[in-house]
Amino acid sequence: QVQRQIEKLEGELKVAKSQLAALANIRPGSDFRLDVPAQRPVALGLPRDTAKLYAIAATNRPEMREIAYELRVNDREADAAILELLPSFNLYAGPNYDSNRYIQTNDWVSYGAKVSWNLMRLLAMPATKQKIAAQEDLLQQRSLSVAMAIMTQIQVSLIRHDHLQKSYDTARGLAAVQHKIVRQVRSETEAQRTSDQILIREEMNTLVADAEMDMVYADLQNAYANVYASLGIDPFPPGMSTSQSVAQISAALQAMWFERGEKLGDPKARAAAGRSVTITGSVPDRSAPAQKREAGSPSPLPEVPDPTITASITPATPAPPAARAASASAAETVSDIAAAPSLEGFA
Repeated sequence: QVQRQIEKLEGELKVAKSQLAALANIRPGSDFRLDVPAQRPVALGLPRDTAKLYAIAATNRPEMREIAYELRVNDREADAAILELLPSFNLYAGPNYDSNRYIQTNDWVSYGAKVSWNLMRLLAMPATKQKIAAQEDLLQQRSLSVAMAIMTQIQVSLIRHDHLQKSYDTARGLAAVQHKIVRQVRSETEAQRTSDQILIREEMNTLVADAEMDMVYADLQNAYANVYASLGIDPFPPGMSTSQSVAQISAALQAMWFERGEKLGDPKARAAAGRSVTITGSVPDRSAPAQKREAGSPSPLPEVPDPTITASITPATPAPPAARAASASAAETVSDIAAAPSLEGFA
């Protein structure tokens, strides 16, 4: 049974390394390993009031802005159709010349005014008004449908995050219990009160529990990002440039997510989160002693001479409370876009 669980986990993670290599711009086929930071609890720093979340999405989602702009353009088209009905009035003035020798004056100056009125546009005005009204009704219905889709995305992302948060807490608790069991079984095996077969089985169960906890944690991080994506919040801070160093980009991203209210309860996790992780292409020192691991935990991957991805940790200062409060207040404020006619059904 343990073997089947391991094969199932291996199948789910088979393409994960290739996908990570593509995201990190690593040459296909290159072998690498990760220096994974410690896991830490993740809690949403967002208001649980659904009306506020919908208002934030209405302010930030590009679909809602697009419909608001289209409604504004449609209103301008109605004004333009009315202006086209007005008579046109033109003034003209200019010199004239004629080479005919039989006329008395070959050059002269003319000026005057012209008034014209296109009666065909007047006859087509009812059809034009119906077209503009139908376009406005269509945009209003589109705004309602898009708003409902966004509301559904927000609800689904929140429910999924809450479910995975509970699943991660359960998996972490099971992994902790399994580590205690394997320590107890190892002590009994050393005292020759149980067989080595039981110890091997419990160690395999510990490996499976750790792997399942890591997978649930990855899903939790994905759900955490999906919540902010459903609100239309930009994952990158304003003013960030690709010309900056990896350390600067990492510090800017960390400060931004602190301002968005990421809550850290565990002191060790808070200390780990207070450091920025920068990815380098260096090869780790083979002479350095291996990191001590808890008894029963999975052993590290074997050392290989291929390029590796390591993590260098540098201190980073979190955003001050005033900045976090200002950011939270700004996130809860509904912009003028949410009050536009296209969003009346949404607000």
